This record gives sequence, C-alpha cells and structure tokens, in this order.
Amino acid sequence: MDRLRSLILTLIAVVAMVGLVGGRTSVAAQDLTATAAAATGQTPTPAPAAPAPPAPNHPVALHEGTCQQPTAEPAYDLGETAPFSNSDGTAVPQQEFRGKLTAPPLLISSGQPDVKLDDLLDPAKPYVVVVHESKDAFDQYLACGEVGGPVIDDKLIIGIRPLNNSGYAGTGTFEGGGDDNATGTVYLMSEVLALSGQAAETPPPAETPTPAPTFAPAEQPTQAPTNTPAPTNTPAPTNTPAPTAPPAPTNTPAPTATIVVEVTATPAPAGAQTPTPAA
Repeated sequence: MDRLRSLILTLIAVVAMVGLVGGRTSVAAQDLTATAAAATGQTPTPAPAAPAPPAPNHPVALHEGTCQQPTAEPAYDLGETAPFSNSDGTAVPQQEFRGKLTAPPLLISSGQPDVKLDDLLDPAKPYVVVVHESKDAFDQYLACGEVGGPVIDDKLIIGIRPLNNSGYAGTGTFEGGGDDNATGTVYLMSEVLALSGQAAETPPPAETPTPAPTFAPAEQPTQAPTNTPAPTNTPAPTNTPAPTAPPAPTNTPAPTATIVVEVTATPAPAGAQTPTPAA
C-alpha cells in the first residue's frame, strides 16, 4: 500500500513539473516575441479585414440619349446589382474569397433585353447604361456609360463612370450577333471602398538611415593680442600768410633829348681884321 501511494505521489510530481516547465516555456516565448518586436521598432498588426460590399439592389437600365441628358424612362431593363452568387443563387461569403482580401468587392447585374447589339450601336439612336440609386429614388443616377466602342467577336466592352460624385464606377459588356438579342452585364465597384482597401494595408515607413557621426573641429590656439601703438598727435595746421599785393609800377621819366651844337672856329685869313664886337 505504501509503495502504491509513493508511486501515485511520484506521478503527481512529474505531471506538476511538466506543467510548470510548459508554462515557463510559453512565457519565455512571449517575452522573446515582445523583445524582438521592440528591437525592430515594429508593432505587429493584424491582417486588415476585407471591406464590406457596397449596398446592393441598384437598378440598371438602358436609356436613350447621352450621360449628360438621358431620357427619363428606361428603354430596356438590365436587372439590379447584387453580390456574386453561387450556382444556387446565394451570395458568396467573404470567407470563401480567394486572393487579396482587401480588393474592393464588386456588384453584378445582368439581363437580356429585347434588342440586338447592332441596334444598340446605331449612331442615329444612341444608348447609355444608367445605374440608379434605388427603385424609390429612380431619378437619382449613380453611374453612367455610353454604349459604343470596338466590337470584337460580337462582344462590346464599355466603361461606366461616376455621376453626381457617387463614387461608383465599373464596366459593362454586351454580347450578341446575328439575330440574337444582346446580353448585357454590368460590374459595379465603389471607388470609396477601393481606396479604403488600399489604405488598409499601408506599408511600414522606411527606416531612416543613421547619420554618420560628426567630429568637432580641433581648437585653434588663441594668439596673444598685439599692442596697438598709441596714436600720434597731429600738429595743428599753420596759418598761411595772406599774399601781398605787388607794388604799383612807377612812371619811368621820359628820356630828355640832348642837343649838341658843335661850333667849329675857322681861323681868319692873314691880314684880316678881327671884328670887334659891339659894345
């Protein structure tokens, strides 16, 4: 009995030890994951959920005219938009979507109007595909596309653009040849959901490179200040004497004329009497 009791206690101790080791391993793994995330600076984010499909049940119809001015009454009905369905008519759940789940979901409508493809392409009587808000708001248009373009193998593909800032756009196809009526299919997409799907998977920001360390420039020795010589006194300027006026010129006396009378004494002839001057 004591041996059985000892064996039971030993088994209980082994089980408790295994549980303790497993718990410590789980905690260590969690700590290791948190440490790795902190080291990389990135927080793991859960995968974004696929956006919900746009509201279905938008009536689609062929109208005469243009997208700027379609006729009020539709010429042919192309059904209502709805999510993609299985063969049994039920919508495909998002859990069964394949590929990238953030891709914007599409709505589809299809119909076979009582008109041939050649009649839809008559330039004298143009047609447009109009997507309406709902049966109650039939006069509110969400998107529109002109029926026209290249026909390849009896198939026409058109573009459908938004109206009234609805954010809905898509494509349409028309097939038919000879005497067969055309089969029209419209694929509608919400541009708002398309953009939100892209924004849901924003890539992490690029790592900023660490700048190389910069070194402070070596200190230059400070030069001793040089003594500035004392300023020399500038001598006061001397007064320059005023210039003296030159003396007035003196009148030079006119030269006097000298008259020289030369008297030549002629000797009297011999025997002649010298006249006596009168008294």
